[in-house]
Amino acid sequence: GLFRERALKHIARMEDLLHPRLRPKNMFRLKSLLSEFMMLPVLLLQAKDGKGCSKRESFTAAAGLFGSDTWSVMEEVSAIRREGKYVPGPFAGMVLKRPGYFFRKLRRRIPVPIPRTLKKKLSDDFYRRMAVFASECRLLLRTS
Repeated sequence: GLFRERALKHIARMEDLLHPRLRPKNMFRLKSLLSEFMMLPVLLLQAKDGKGCSKRESFTAAAGLFGSDTWSVMEEVSAIRREGKYVPGPFAGMVLKRPGYFFRKLRRRIPVPIPRTLKKKLSDDFYRRMAVFASECRLLLRTS
């Protein structure tokens, strides 16, 4: 059905974005990737159950579908997403606070670098485990 199709498209997108060439180089891209990754549990459950599910509920329900090693990367992504605060410079701060189409477009063009402390967490192994999680989602859809 529609839920299954959406989930499979999202999984394929995640697999593409996790390719070493396409990994995020700034905070905007990183937050976008992590947010999209965190949608996998809800999309998986919707596809399996054929009905809507909230993102919050999906984490509790989906955790049981994965081994703890596989699920651990979702916990790491959630923590990075929660803690991924940065302090913009004066110009970036002004642009980030302004509403409207022009400023929204400009925000994408301001490459706020990924802090060095966060870069340490974003290892090849971290991205590999994200890709394994996405592949596991695909397998779970095949068996449902």
